[in-house]
Amino acid sequence: MGLMLPLSLSPSDATQLQVITKEILNANLDRYQIFYDVENSNVDPTTWKQVKTKDKLSAYIQRQRKQGLQKLLCIGSVLGTLDNVMSRLINPNGKCWIGLSRSVILSTIRESTSRAPFKSLAVKRIDLDVRFKSMGLVKNHDYVSVEATGTLQLPSGGYHLLHSVDFPQAKATPGRIRGKLSVCSFFRQESEAAVSVYTLGMMDSVNDRTRPGPAPPLQAPKTSCTPRFQRLAPPQAKQPPRRQVSPSSPHGANPRSRHALLLLGGFEPSAITDRAGCSPFTDFPPRATSSSIMLRRLALRSVKTTMRNARGIVSASELYKNPRSSKFSMTKIVATIGPVSEQMDMLQKLTDEGLRIMRVNFSHAEYDEALLRVNNLRACRGVHAEGKAKFNLRAVLHDTKGPEIRTGKMLDGKKIKLEKGNKVVLTTDPAFELKGTAEKFYVTYQQLAETVKVGDTVLLSDGLIRLTCTSVGKGEITCEINNTEEIGNRKGVNLPGLIVELPALSDKDKRDLDWGVEHDIDFIAASFIRKASDVHEIRSFVDECIKKHWSHQPDYIAPKIISKVENLEGIQNFEEILEASDGIMCARGDLGVEVPAQKVLTYQKMMVDRCNAIGKPVIVATQMLESMQNNPRPTRAEVSDVGNAVLDGADCVMLSGESAQGKYPIESVSTMNTVIKEADELLLQQQYRAKFQFAPPTSDVESAVSSAVKTANEMNAQLMIVLTATGYTARKVAKYKPTVPVMCFTTNLKVGRQLQIHRGLYPVVSDYLDRRPTTAEAIAHAKKMGWLSSGDRVVVISGDKLSDNLGREIVMGVADVQ
Repeated sequence: MGLMLPLSLSPSDATQLQVITKEILNANLDRYQIFYDVENSNVDPTTWKQVKTKDKLSAYIQRQRKQGLQKLLCIGSVLGTLDNVMSRLINPNGKCWIGLSRSVILSTIRESTSRAPFKSLAVKRIDLDVRFKSMGLVKNHDYVSVEATGTLQLPSGGYHLLHSVDFPQAKATPGRIRGKLSVCSFFRQESEAAVSVYTLGMMDSVNDRTRPGPAPPLQAPKTSCTPRFQRLAPPQAKQPPRRQVSPSSPHGANPRSRHALLLLGGFEPSAITDRAGCSPFTDFPPRATSSSIMLRRLALRSVKTTMRNARGIVSASELYKNPRSSKFSMTKIVATIGPVSEQMDMLQKLTDEGLRIMRVNFSHAEYDEALLRVNNLRACRGVHAEGKAKFNLRAVLHDTKGPEIRTGKMLDGKKIKLEKGNKVVLTTDPAFELKGTAEKFYVTYQQLAETVKVGDTVLLSDGLIRLTCTSVGKGEITCEINNTEEIGNRKGVNLPGLIVELPALSDKDKRDLDWGVEHDIDFIAASFIRKASDVHEIRSFVDECIKKHWSHQPDYIAPKIISKVENLEGIQNFEEILEASDGIMCARGDLGVEVPAQKVLTYQKMMVDRCNAIGKPVIVATQMLESMQNNPRPTRAEVSDVGNAVLDGADCVMLSGESAQGKYPIESVSTMNTVIKEADELLLQQQYRAKFQFAPPTSDVESAVSSAVKTANEMNAQLMIVLTATGYTARKVAKYKPTVPVMCFTTNLKVGRQLQIHRGLYPVVSDYLDRRPTTAEAIAHAKKMGWLSSGDRVVVISGDKLSDNLGREIVMGVADVQ
């Protein structure tokens, strides 16, 4: 009974289990996405035999099984909400097999909390009592496995994983056989009252009439679509042949049908699925030779799956359409997603039209709304094609509300009317916070009286109301009203041209960023940045959040910080802000309130030019196609605004209300893409490109990269290919504004997503997930995707960091495609 004792895991053991669990889940998630998005939830009857149906769930076993573990499939739906169903099926507190077996938690790596009740990781021992034991035909089984549960980054989803692991110190219970299993389940809320269930896995056929003996080793199926564990020890001896129980057994139907119903105890059937007979794992780690866990990472093979869709057969690795497609553009589109565009079908259409980065505005979004939008984006098909989940390289931009000054509430919550020529007192006395009148109301900025001087301007409600300060008292100022207008509750207050003392992050911003880091956002749009220290403060807080949520992943990539410059102080300190930031957003809305309107043009040009010079991405935002909130066509001025931003060298242009709450979100994205493409064509002409003034190369890497870009431009190459692990080389390429698209091969999904913000870069996480492709493989991949044809010329750049002392190696080559 030593197995009942707690299992002691070293920190290294726990880290290895976390890493391997994540990779297993990712591999299974690919299968899940293909099953639903590509195969339309259809089960191949030539591969699977149905053995049981109950309510809306069907259980299958794989046909033509010769030896090894039984592969099982069960799909369907159950009634209830996701929370209720997951509580009944997987309860991460060690009770999920009640009624069918006994289980005990041997070691807890990550414990569920009230905030995340389904997020857990543990090592579990399960005892399973089987039929025919009393007849001496079989022995009872026990299983020691790592168990992971949690929510999933797809619409209202969850997962549950059980995967056998051998621990030398965890001996099998006398009288029992140590079994093997690998079961991964996914759940998704399909409607208010139904949850789809999908489980993928295999398990010992515990009901087969067998002689006592060790379980057979797993045999690798002859397929190229299966990730596997590397074998760490010689195969075991073959098990004696099994004798199957007849379907006419007095104990009922084929016992394997019951096997398919045991995988998630307390609820039947469970759900196990496998795509076209390819098991998710073709080998388990064998018994370790020491007390440590001997696990290795999954070695993902090249996926050569073919997917069928309405337009015919396309490769599973296709990410984009042909670069000559009408959907192709060099400058990227950032679109704000809101109530009118957050649902799956609408978001899919927006991505098809060219959305590359989704902005979530935390000035308005609640966490459940933000999660829906993030999950839906990550569940969309591939960029401009039907790529699988791992090729979904659209990014998420988390826009903070930022520190701000606001009015209080008006008396009885009603609007008040401010009459031109009248006087009004703005006070910081909390006694007036909830009872403002036309004569006196509350303002949240406690240093108001110390900041505003007689003659200064105060703007209310996004600049709609203008006040002029006439006197300053203790904790209050008196102003003359310059125009007649109504004002409601908690409206914004601007102090144009004045330096205010506000923290870089409000308490709400900190809560929001903690949520964002937990959900693996790619970018942070930091609002109202005034100086470099604001950026440093935000970066420090983000680092704390990473330690909190991602300490198990030491190589976790932090979100990039995009500073929003939207006040005069930010303009005055722009150079230090630019140096401290990963990118800049020219937020013209609040900037136009803080500075004279005619100055917005000057400051926009300055910000874009400076970002271009040093190679940092810049987004131009606010009211770019404002009229399309209510009209299906833009004004001519809006078309020119978008086009000129592209010609200036903006990496991205952004939609706000047009795509978040307007009547024509799809038309807005489509129109913007069309205008971008037209401006991109102009940038091929030398008179437009001559304006770009790049800072001199700061390193040998930049010198080599600038030469490669010049070569590609002058030789009229069809494509540039960059092989990059961290994205460093690709970002340097983007600095020099190549005239041809740049396909960036990387092995890291987040690196790929973060490259989306750069003009002309098209990240690819190829089939070679465990390594970077060779030059020949990359060219073949690009040709397969339709980006290259025979006779095309391509410039290839690869960058590697040799060591801290030796620096980086940059290799450039030119190839003619055969």
